[in-house]
Amino acid sequence: RISTRAIRQPVSALDNLLQAADELAYQKGQSVLGMFERWVGPDKFRQGVLDYLEAHKWGNAVGADLWSALSKASGKDVSAAMGTFLDQGGLPVIEVELLSDGKVTLTQKRFLSYGVTAAETQNWHVPVGLKYSDGATTRTQYVLLSGADTSVTLEGGKTPVWIHPNADESGYYRSRLAAPLMLRLAEDATSVMTPRERVGYLGNVTALLQSGLVHGDDYLNILNRFATDPTPEVISAVLDGTELARFAFIQPETADLYARYLRRALGPTLERIGLARRTGEAEGVTLVRPGLIRTLGDEGKDSRILDYCDSLAKAYLEDPASIDPSLSSAAIDLSAIRGDLALYEVYKK
Repeated sequence: RISTRAIRQPVSALDNLLQAADELAYQKGQSVLGMFERWVGPDKFRQGVLDYLEAHKWGNAVGADLWSALSKASGKDVSAAMGTFLDQGGLPVIEVELLSDGKVTLTQKRFLSYGVTAAETQNWHVPVGLKYSDGATTRTQYVLLSGADTSVTLEGGKTPVWIHPNADESGYYRSRLAAPLMLRLAEDATSVMTPRERVGYLGNVTALLQSGLVHGDDYLNILNRFATDPTPEVISAVLDGTELARFAFIQPETADLYARYLRRALGPTLERIGLARRTGEAEGVTLVRPGLIRTLGDEGKDSRILDYCDSLAKAYLEDPASIDPSLSSAAIDLSAIRGDLALYEVYKK
């Protein structure tokens, strides 16, 4: 948002100091530090921190002292790059365009919600992690994008068959590929991306939808490709995406079509993990099951799931300890969809 402040603010009073101790300082700060650690390498980053602590022990220091130590230890200009993330609000979106002969063009601008424009142009020094494959070898290459755009030749010299613009999801930026490349990456997701990267990919494409940088058809196709992912955390990200899609696109006249889409996309995953908890199953499976049941029962209008939740809700009302506690809330909510006045009175009581 345009109103987003920078991580680092001048401190003029105690109130001003306390206002600065928020999510931007802690969560964004953590993510930005992690991005630069990945860029310079964890060993060099650690050495820079140790040198900084040794140089300033029993004394005072400012941010520039740490960035200077990291720059010296790594041989890279951490100071200038870090300043672009500390001293201005927002974050960039990196457009990645594949050219011939293994070349790519990177272009940056401020990432904003759809319909919002910035009064001035902003620029970041972004260590972009490119993970790509020519079909035989997978490589990761870091490029420091310090201007509005740059062109680089990828190691290996071949045009990649796929490219992921945020290796290990360590970069604090959004990224955008042409629609065919985004769909290709989604098609091969489980074989070319780690679970962390797949969750990050879905978070990124959801942000692109909110900014108007990806078409709704492509977004729903991407969610569909991830809907049978074997990792529960990825399925959870898919569920978040379906909820956003519902708010963005679905009208009463398209609700039945959307319900069919959800049953086709998510039904096989619930069938695979089962309606009930299984002995020894992973905690992530137990946690994602209620979300699948809610989505398929409510928006998916799956009568089998609604019948199942009716039976769970009735058992819960007789004895709350008789059903799996991970499913009680979903069962009670979904049973109300087809409930009558009598059930309403019971719930109200």
